[in-house]
Amino acid sequence: MGADDDFILNLNSDNCPAFKKAVDTNWASFENSVQSNNKDFLTTLAGYYGQPTIDVKTSLSFCQYIKWADLHNVALTFAFTNDDVTKCDALNT
Repeated sequence: MGADDDFILNLNSDNCPAFKKAVDTNWASFENSVQSNNKDFLTTLAGYYGQPTIDVKTSLSFCQYIKWADLHNVALTFAFTNDDVTKCDALNT
């Protein structure tokens, strides 16, 4: 199984103890990096989400949804660009 299968199967902290441990161990570093390196993108995501600001966990969930919708050809009700999807992909890696 490849990365797309993992994504579609929704491997996450709730259903995989090893995944949860990896996230818990590295979350603070990841969050700091995202906040430092992606401020403008977080602001863009907040706008799509209809909020003035957005935290990293919410932005990651939102990006995962955008990616899922893109992979499954789900029409979304906001105008996002291919660049937005690419930036979401970067958050998910």
